Amino acid sequence: MQKSFLVSWFFATRVLAVINCFADAPFLRRVVVDDCADIFSIMQEGDKVWAPMHFTREEGQGFTVPHRWHKTSCTVLIDMLEDGDDDSFPLGSIVQAASNIVRVCVMDSSMSGRGGRAIIGPEKKMLLVVSGTLDPLPRPQDILFKANASSFRTLSFLRNVNTS
Repeated sequence: MQKSFLVSWFFATRVLAVINCFADAPFLRRVVVDDCADIFSIMQEGDKVWAPMHFTREEGQGFTVPHRWHKTSCTVLIDMLEDGDDDSFPLGSIVQAASNIVRVCVMDSSMSGRGGRAIIGPEKKMLLVVSGTLDPLPRPQDILFKANASSFRTLSFLRNVNTS
């Protein structure tokens, strides 16, 4: 019996989200949980992790996306789904959702360990990806991930992301 390309797992944070785990892919290395834990610690530094933040692609209008946090074998990427999209919620919600992706898609031995993605936020306008290192960086058309029967999202922003 062949594993499904996607697995859906529902979790409750501030907003219900569906996690899609990545299947085995030659360009995605396995996620190292300790590297992700270090990233999550960095993301939670400061006393405003649970204060609402405004996320947008517009420079100077809030937290500018796309944005990437990276450490050795773990990458956390966020981006709005469309150019004009914006949303407001705490950075802590992103950390919770990313932790759930790691738990479901990496720590569950039935998954590939390559990470996964979720559409998050109160308005469901943000794409969150947790993955291992991309090696080598694939063409965007090679990493088309099916979100559901009628919607697709390419990760073309992987080439041009802000880094911390």
